[in-house]
Amino acid sequence: MAHLNNIKKEYIELRERLDRYPVGAPETKDMYEVLRLLFTEEEARIASRMPMAPATAGKIARRTGIEKDKVEKILTEMSFKGSMMDFHHQRSGKTFYMLPPTVVGFFEFSLMRRREDLPQKELAEAMHNIFENDDIFAHEVFQQQTQVGRALVHETALPDDDITEVLDWERASMIVSEAKKRAVSLCYCLHKAQHAGKGCDKPEEICLSLGQGAEWLTSKNLGREISKEEALDLLAAAREHGLVHIADNIVREPTFICNCCGCCCGMLGAINNHGISNAVHTTGFIASVDTDACKGCGKCARRCPINAITIKEKPGKNGKKIKWAEVDKSICLGCGVCESACKFDALTMKKRKNRKVLTPQSTLDRILTMAIERGKLQHFLFDDVDGNTGEFLKNIFGAVLRMPLSKKILLNKELKSNFVEFITKKSGM
Repeated sequence: MAHLNNIKKEYIELRERLDRYPVGAPETKDMYEVLRLLFTEEEARIASRMPMAPATAGKIARRTGIEKDKVEKILTEMSFKGSMMDFHHQRSGKTFYMLPPTVVGFFEFSLMRRREDLPQKELAEAMHNIFENDDIFAHEVFQQQTQVGRALVHETALPDDDITEVLDWERASMIVSEAKKRAVSLCYCLHKAQHAGKGCDKPEEICLSLGQGAEWLTSKNLGREISKEEALDLLAAAREHGLVHIADNIVREPTFICNCCGCCCGMLGAINNHGISNAVHTTGFIASVDTDACKGCGKCARRCPINAITIKEKPGKNGKKIKWAEVDKSICLGCGVCESACKFDALTMKKRKNRKVLTPQSTLDRILTMAIERGKLQHFLFDDVDGNTGEFLKNIFGAVLRMPLSKKILLNKELKSNFVEFITKKSGM
């Protein structure tokens, strides 16, 4: 890559460090541009030496060879930019720092509000190129079975007898109601698209953070704390505008619900622009058309965020054409966005048969599961082993994970789930 010859060492090492995460950071010109715009050279050098797990300023100081107080000051300043995360541990009284991944991470944090301390237009343009003009990053993020986001069905699209059977963690209203804290931010994807001249007319302040996610974002002025009632109103507004509820893909204490449009959303864009049909996990429902009642008006097709509905036609009596909507069940998210568009009661949400989707229990479960699928588990297991020994173990274990038999075993859902539980307990993560 001749066009990357002049990249400074600090940014090369930072990109390599970020690439150890399951979502990765491919080596492209625009990826380096984002890193250059968000990190100073000193910040990049510190970030490139960050452990995979949260660490204290003291541990990071030892890794970087920089005096602890200076490191702590830089890390704190980075946290307000969104290029570093910090957490205060109540029992120990210690503050831990963690390098966020690209997504969901510092890409989003940098554009969750309008600000003058970051070159947001330049950032947005580089990020837009990463997502829209090149499919390398999309395939890196969404290449395997387990994804960052899962769709939630519009509860208003379900019959009363079905809504009572939907589990609480599958219902946006229950997730929002049970969260300990709620915040709202600008939609990162829409904000990014606006800077790139590709925005739409959907609401901007619409994406929700929950629990610990809301706690951290509000502490950095990246989100506005809201009440349960306002959060529920925002969900209703999202449904009114035909937006898809996409939640953190975990069962326990999800940290976000994004409300996404098909034109700007990075996750839905992976489906629409790059053909990655499983970029968002489906709900337990699927759109179903009563062809006798359907008039083929096309409103549901125009409302579908991933073009899963097409209008079919055939010759009818007296020269009139018969039209009807047809759902591509292989890609339908089951989000329910289309249901409210139908005025003829021809489109309903049905329970999906033989749905085989494993939702991780916690954030850690999801990260480790994604790491197994993407062949990156070794970076988590041997992160604290220093020197050549650590690199040797990472290389050996990485090679084992890439072997066909190993991949076949670890990609078995039951074995993978048991393995994640085992390493979680053993490592004390």
